Amino acid sequence: MSYMWLGGVVLFAVFEAATMGINFIWFSVGSLAAMVAAMLGARLWLQLVVFVVVTAFALLYTKPLVKKYIQGRHQPTNADRIVGCEGVVLEDIDNIKNVGQIRVNGQIWSAKSQDGSVILRDEKVKVINITGVKALVQKIY
Repeated sequence: MSYMWLGGVVLFAVFEAATMGINFIWFSVGSLAAMVAAMLGARLWLQLVVFVVVTAFALLYTKPLVKKYIQGRHQPTNADRIVGCEGVVLEDIDNIKNVGQIRVNGQIWSAKSQDGSVILRDEKVKVINITGVKALVQKIY
């Protein structure tokens, strides 16, 4: 039975490597603990209990900590401050031609329209989001 649990360790480790997040490592740890129990002569029901308990313990107590360090911290920038603000179009905004500039809070930003429409010079816009180095805007009617 210990070879079956070893297969579980390897299988869950492969699944973990194939996914982008931390999803299967906990099951690999549980399989490893069950393998040790099998090597010590534990019966199948006890091996299953060890697998479930160790997996649950690892999942409940270490996943929040690991997610905190893996995902990193979001560092807000000054650019986030213009989201929701109104601005004026300085250069016609045309997503197809990839042109457009706005002035918002005294700063000049490259811009594109949220819905893909052309927004003409001197029209007022609201900044919806920042994508890369461009402000995503919608026309204020």
